Amino acid sequence: MSANNVSANNLSPNSKRSENMDMAVSKPVARKYLFVATLLVALLVSVWFLRGCSARTPELTRADLWIASVEFGPFQRTIRASGRFEAVNQRVISAPAAGEVVRVLVQSGASVEADTLVLELQNAELSQRARAAQTSLSSAKVQKESLAVELANELLTLESGLNELEANYALAEAQLQAARELVLTGAISKLQLRENESKLQQLDFRLNAERKRLRRTGELQHLKMRAAAAVVSEQETVLREAQAQLDALSVRAGMTGTLDELTLRPGQLLQAGEKLASVSANRPLGARLSVPQAQAPLLKLGMNARIRFNGVELTARVSSVSPSVVSGEVEVLVDLADENEAALRVGQVVEASIELEPASEALSIPRPTQLKNTDRAIALFRINSDTATRTQVALGRVGAERVEVLRGLRKGDQVILTDLNPITEVKDRDVIQLR
Repeated sequence: MSANNVSANNLSPNSKRSENMDMAVSKPVARKYLFVATLLVALLVSVWFLRGCSARTPELTRADLWIASVEFGPFQRTIRASGRFEAVNQRVISAPAAGEVVRVLVQSGASVEADTLVLELQNAELSQRARAAQTSLSSAKVQKESLAVELANELLTLESGLNELEANYALAEAQLQAARELVLTGAISKLQLRENESKLQQLDFRLNAERKRLRRTGELQHLKMRAAAAVVSEQETVLREAQAQLDALSVRAGMTGTLDELTLRPGQLLQAGEKLASVSANRPLGARLSVPQAQAPLLKLGMNARIRFNGVELTARVSSVSPSVVSGEVEVLVDLADENEAALRVGQVVEASIELEPASEALSIPRPTQLKNTDRAIALFRINSDTATRTQVALGRVGAERVEVLRGLRKGDQVILTDLNPITEVKDRDVIQLR
């Protein structure tokens, strides 16, 4: 019997149990290692698959893309704007006084002349004021006429007295002459002669006094009549003003054009100065445009503009730029250079391009929607047959419709202007496939 056999035979029962337990523990450990190895293999396969997928070139459909060609030709920076046609000459019709609407005779949209009666108002206070002014005027006229009669009678009395004195003076003068002749013959005494002379002197004094009195009375009567006439004139002015205010309640258009913004109804109460409607002259017309606040500093008076509506394009010129900003936009007024188009209507919506500078020759492309005014470079995909390669393009002047190309593209190159950044599989790729 060999030594090994002897050793095996000599093992104790406890040694055999320990060996069996070690074999039992080693089986779960082996299964754990096998599970981990399987996971690693699966992970490696997944990574290989994903790398294979990511290595595939993305493919896009031409019909879904905005593709444009690089052009060489006149380039001009412009600012886009939108707005409406409006009348250059407008008139706002306001309530002449507080009152109530009695009748509305013309509706919005109607053609009107300057004297067209638009609506009628009523105001009890103005009516009462006009009646009171008429009464006061009538009273002033009666007083003036009464004063004239009174002064005429007074003057007549004075003139009558003066005539009587003049007659007495003439008689006394004749008597004095006769007395002087009689004294020479001794028919009367010298005392009687002096009495005749004294009488004539008294009549002369009274005559001069009455003449002065008549003259002063005439002057005073003239002043009184002027005062009475002034009162009548003042009352006539009050009546005219009251009547004018009353007549103004019959509201007229005030100019030839088209009536607009009239929404009043009979019975409606108004305040003085409240807007009733407006009248717009049919010609000439301009356009009120809205320009983004950021682009407003580029605008100058006199700049040319192109107005487009219903397939028609008209030329215009910037006439006013508002100094204020409303909701992030600045209002710009342009005057039309050509108004022969019969289709022009006040309120019509228009699109416009304001030219910032004269045109010059340059490479350019349509402005991509994702381009900002401050951008001076952009990454675009340049098309090469069935593929497109990402290309860095240096930009120059940026307009509302086109942008100048300085470097990166040549005349005739075709580029994709669609913003592809939202497409995840294209965002970080330099080459894409086209079909």
